[in-house]
Amino acid sequence: MYGKHFESMYTGSMVGIGAIPFAVWGYVISHQRPPHFEVELNPKILAVMIGEAPEDIERAIEMFCQPDPESRTDTLEGRKLERIGTFLFRVVNGLVYDRIRNNEERKEYWREQKRKAREAKQGQPPSISAPVNPPAVPEKPAKPPVTRPERPDLEAVKLVAAKIGLSEIEAEKFFNYYEANGWKTGPNPIKSWTHALNGWKLRNETNARPNRNVPQSVDRNVGNANEGKAHLYKGLGSVSVPDRP
Repeated sequence: MYGKHFESMYTGSMVGIGAIPFAVWGYVISHQRPPHFEVELNPKILAVMIGEAPEDIERAIEMFCQPDPESRTDTLEGRKLERIGTFLFRVVNGLVYDRIRNNEERKEYWREQKRKAREAKQGQPPSISAPVNPPAVPEKPAKPPVTRPERPDLEAVKLVAAKIGLSEIEAEKFFNYYEANGWKTGPNPIKSWTHALNGWKLRNETNARPNRNVPQSVDRNVGNANEGKAHLYKGLGSVSVPDRP
């Protein structure tokens, strides 16, 4: 996979942010994957590849996830990255970058074709550097990326559960339940697992609380079980039991 650096990168809101964020962003552009334009960013791996400290790489990634009031686009308040997993991110304007890249490829193709036509007209042998076939032009505009369900790991669920007062056992039950059904609520992907965890805690507390509206049944015949048969023994007198030898 390859990416394209645009002139606007050096004149927009990234001016003056330092070399490390530019290096990280170059990695992002070259590794994003359509159609969802996701990229995996592990600070430890990028630190080895770029040659900087993991803490500096992590700060650059976190900066791209924050709102940017000076951004040329207002999508997600100008954020460049959206975190959807521990190391998984979505490039917010990935679709825009991809369309620009395809348009540039088409323009380059037709520029090369015109150059070859001029060379042929002047009696020069045509160059073979141009592609044989022009890039395919999509008939329909690409659909916007689909938001994948959040997929936290077990440790993240336990951490949030401890903060809201939910036991570790219930945190594991929550994680196993949603991990099994693909992190969905009904047929739809879960939007916020932290909100779902709070709902899980609320239901757990409601089920544990006794229902005060249900009348308590009392067996009023306890201790009087033999009164109904007492008349059967009237008039029989007493029964003597001989002593044992």
